[in-house]
Amino acid sequence: MRYWLLSVALACAGASVARGVAADEKLSIATETKSVSTFSSVVNPVVTPKDPVAAARTAFNMFDYTVARKAWEPLAAEGHADAQYGLYQIYSRGLLIEPDQDLAMRWLMLAARQPHPAAHFYLGLSYLRGEGVEKDLEWAWVWFSRAEAAQFPTAARARDSVEKRLTPVQLAAARKRLAQ
Repeated sequence: MRYWLLSVALACAGASVARGVAADEKLSIATETKSVSTFSSVVNPVVTPKDPVAAARTAFNMFDYTVARKAWEPLAAEGHADAQYGLYQIYSRGLLIEPDQDLAMRWLMLAARQPHPAAHFYLGLSYLRGEGVEKDLEWAWVWFSRAEAAQFPTAARARDSVEKRLTPVQLAAARKRLAQ
């Protein structure tokens, strides 16, 4: 199964895969260089060069983080929430360099200020765990509530779990924050 998934991913990116033999299994990969618009249209015919965010997402999904980052950076600077969230993913996971939590949180917070359900959820998770921000259950509840309102999967369960840990005073404060 592992080789099949790798074969599909590499084939879509213009690569060929040869599987080795039984006990001495080796994987050899030969690739051609293709631009993101070329291989993204192979993977997803709906993606065109006119949709740079989707092309960057396709590059990201194809493990080409350098292409994705280069496409997302100018868009994120212009305020595009999907691009900001994409950069959060790259920097928080350390996909190009060592993880940079400060930079990752900067992009996540910018995306979360817009209607981006995944950014809302992961900012709530950051507040819940105290990763990149100080641990704060009230803010976690607020961000999970925003994600749940946008029907992000598992957000309602996460919000309910946090709500059980809040005192009535904290819950009232969290609801006030949510209303603002």
